Amino acid sequence: MAEPMKVIVTLDDKHVPEIEQIAAQCEAAGMKVMSQLEMLGQITGDVDPKLQAALREIPGVLSVEESKDVQL
Repeated sequence: MAEPMKVIVTLDDKHVPEIEQIAAQCEAAGMKVMSQLEMLGQITGDVDPKLQAALREIPGVLSVEESKDVQL
């Protein structure tokens, strides 16, 4: 298994009310969910880079992007 990467899963507006169910589907696809940001329609967490494609296939998922740490 590759080193997990931090990701932000963004939902389309229609599916934001289903964020809890979609987070559960993300976990079933191998993602370790860290937070559900309902106001933003985003789910954050860690996932094996090889599993990103599976997350993109979940209905309601608009995008899956790597989360970058910013240090000030």
